[in-house]
Amino acid sequence: MRKREGRPAAGPAPQQATPRSPGPKRSDEDRQTAAQQALPLAVAPDLRRRRWAARRCEPLPDGRRDTLEPEDRTDRFASTRRLHIEVRGHTAWLYGGRVAWLLESANVPRQRDLRMPGVWMCPASRVDDVVTYAEHLEGRYVTVERIEP
Repeated sequence: MRKREGRPAAGPAPQQATPRSPGPKRSDEDRQTAAQQALPLAVAPDLRRRRWAARRCEPLPDGRRDTLEPEDRTDRFASTRRLHIEVRGHTAWLYGGRVAWLLESANVPRQRDLRMPGVWMCPASRVDDVVTYAEHLEGRYVTVERIEP
């Protein structure tokens, strides 16, 4: 058989390889703490069963169904209650939650600002329609700011 010649194999040659370092030494306390923090594998199915059972229960006064679940302190509708509008020239930039749905409901043409994600634009001449729809029909808190170019 003929020996193939070509490029060498990737990586360092065996005589140049460095030995692996064993890493930092762990004390007995670190091992015990890690063992205490690790959950046994049997816990995951129990959590799933408890969550499925909680879905079948009647909701608590605060809306939760599971008594062991922490209270959700964040209001998921808070971002949709506020609407900030910046008017510059003939364009208005709208900041807030569910802005695309708001503009569609108010029958206002909309366009996405590609330089700023999450910001929508509309003609400045139609801002009054958006403000009226947002304040009176949706109960949003609207602030309008005029920015000079």
